[in-house]
Amino acid sequence: KRIANILRKAGDAIPGEVDPARLSEAAERALWDRLSALRSEVEPRLAAGDHATALARLATLRPEVDRFFDEVMVMAEDAAMRANRLALLRQLQELFLQVADIGMLQLQGDTP
Repeated sequence: KRIANILRKAGDAIPGEVDPARLSEAAERALWDRLSALRSEVEPRLAAGDHATALARLATLRPEVDRFFDEVMVMAEDAAMRANRLALLRQLQELFLQVADIGMLQLQGDTP
């Protein structure tokens, strides 16, 4: 949900590709590395219709995502850095959206 909110506020000027050379913070490099590795695991499972396994694998990204938000200023003053970080978040969101709109899921115990 946080990613969707950030991307919505950023508007349409988000590049489609991440430039790994522009990833300057350890937390953003860690997220990019794990996302890149998981993509090759998750996409075949999605193509096969195995959404449960794909979602379980994507859930393993949580430590990297949490660290990213704890340590990285997404909306950096440097426009190129900001755009690259937004592209990273967009790629993460797009991979999750292939399984489900996680932001629309309610946590157990939440009321409608």
